[in-house]
Amino acid sequence: EPTTECWETATFNNTTCVWDVTGTQALEPTTECWETATFNNTTCSWIVTGTQDPIPTGLECWETANFDTPTCSWIVTGTPTTYYLDSDGDGFGDINNTIQDCSTPIGYTDNSNDCDDANNAVNPDAIEILCNGIDENCNGMADDFDTIIPICNTQDITVMLDTFGNATISANQIDNGSSDNCGIDTISVTPSNFNTSHIGDNSVSLTVTDNNGNSTNCNATVTIEENTLRNPEFDNTEVRIYPNPFNNQITIQLSSHYNNTDFQINILDLNGRIVFNKIVTSSNNKIVIGNLDKLEEAPYFIKVTNTENGESIMRKLLKFD
Repeated sequence: EPTTECWETATFNNTTCVWDVTGTQALEPTTECWETATFNNTTCSWIVTGTQDPIPTGLECWETANFDTPTCSWIVTGTPTTYYLDSDGDGFGDINNTIQDCSTPIGYTDNSNDCDDANNAVNPDAIEILCNGIDENCNGMADDFDTIIPICNTQDITVMLDTFGNATISANQIDNGSSDNCGIDTISVTPSNFNTSHIGDNSVSLTVTDNNGNSTNCNATVTIEENTLRNPEFDNTEVRIYPNPFNNQITIQLSSHYNNTDFQINILDLNGRIVFNKIVTSSNNKIVIGNLDKLEEAPYFIKVTNTENGESIMRKLLKFD
């Protein structure tokens, strides 16, 4: 009888006078990647051995472990969500102060667009306040572009021509408190030069330009008066004006025949602008002008005119503080 495997059977065939061996080994079982099949001749069966690696432990809340058969290993996947500290509670976080988690921790947000996390008035939803040097709306500009034009205010003035028939004004004389939300850069007035052809009322334009180039204009009236130095003069020797220099008060000493006479008193600056204008009646041959401390320290001209006959004198004075 032939030697056979455990799954084979030998039977003698009297017809052929030989042993017939029959039987087939059981097919190797299908195994997992971690298993090994070994045929056991004693039990005449396949023995499958091997154990799958345990699922990884210590996973983060955002991680998932899946077994990968081709590599016969666990693959851990998952991406954490980054949250940003929101110290000021305005809903916008600090990109430089982060934490990773599966849900929003208290005091954090998923928005990283705050540019000052210590000030809840500064965030991308805030309204920009112009001209304060702060980027309230986090757009990278300390102050958004200013499109607001200045507020232009003027005042009308009266100016007397000088002895040569000319007068010059400045923008500051016309300006009457013009303002701008971001500050005024320049103010100018046109025209600024006048002569005898301009005697009377003249319209001038004040231009106010702010620090961002926005500008506006407004008008004022400049009244040009003729220089009356050519008016008849009373004798200079009859008039004495003191003290000179003066501070708060001046006295005009007149001759006796000018008692109880009305005089037009004009004080002018060097630009011909009238800074004091008053009709005063002489008393005891004198005129006393007070409350002059508001005048700036500077040279001035004083013109004293007799309102009855137009006679006048002009003297130069010096104001001191």
